[in-house]
Amino acid sequence: MKNRIKEAKSSALAAKQQVTSICKQLDDLSRQLKTKIEIAYSEREHLVIEA
Repeated sequence: MKNRIKEAKSSALAAKQQVTSICKQLDDLSRQLKTKIEIAYSEREHLVIEA
């Protein structure tokens, strides 16, 4: 019984670490996307001004 509890705790910890890693990756991707959107709007504004 104790082994099952240890295995379950270990499995839960591994899952938590995976979720944390995925969340960090999503945060990074979100920042990258925000930056690209800001650049696109900036470029669009320059094109509108030039036209």
